[in-house]
Amino acid sequence: MESSVGCKIKKVNVVKFASIILLAAVIFIYSIMLFTGSFGRVQAKAPQRSTDPKMIEAANNALDGIFVKNTYGFVKGHSEKDGGLLVNVDGALWRKNSVNERKNFIKTIAGARESLGLTLSIKVKDEKTNVEYASMENGRINLADLSL
Repeated sequence: MESSVGCKIKKVNVVKFASIILLAAVIFIYSIMLFTGSFGRVQAKAPQRSTDPKMIEAANNALDGIFVKNTYGFVKGHSEKDGGLLVNVDGALWRKNSVNERKNFIKTIAGARESLGLTLSIKVKDEKTNVEYASMENGRINLADLSL
């Protein structure tokens, strides 16, 4: 009897296999770089002082209105600490304002400080309890809701 033992060999297209491996490696490396923050990171810019005298005067007037004239009604004091601005507020009056009013308060201060070339690091704390209600760091506003 004649036995024919045969083995079928699959012919694999080497180019196709190599391209799939390369694509998988690229996707894997890209996902690691995205996860670690190598891609998509926002570069923080240092604020540039405005050269327009009208802009500088408007920024000074805005800050004077907030801190000296107390146009918002809840500001108790302010100081420059740790490279940023610390604003002390009356907690009861701060909580009465809406979220949009709180954001506008911080945006107004940030816009004026940016025009003057100062840092945009802002913290809003309660004068009595020293609880931080809001902050702005790296261009992002964080509001704390302590009414829970």
